[in-house]
Amino acid sequence: MLFRSAMAALDLAILLAPTGREMAEAAAAIDAARATFTRIGAQPLLARLDAVTSFPAPAGAAGEQPING
Repeated sequence: MLFRSAMAALDLAILLAPTGREMAEAAAAIDAARATFTRIGAQPLLARLDAVTSFPAPAGAAGEQPING
């Protein structure tokens, strides 16, 4: 179960690039994912998580409005 949660947090980090201000729960989930990947020795996943969390979100990502269909 921890691995699935860690993978979900990795997806969250990749797809949403949340900041602590936007989504406080995301930081805890990402930290837990990092701990899980470190504990099981999943270096490629840990490297990917570190890569996506070391850069700021793209410009405009936080202020984008949903598309109304």
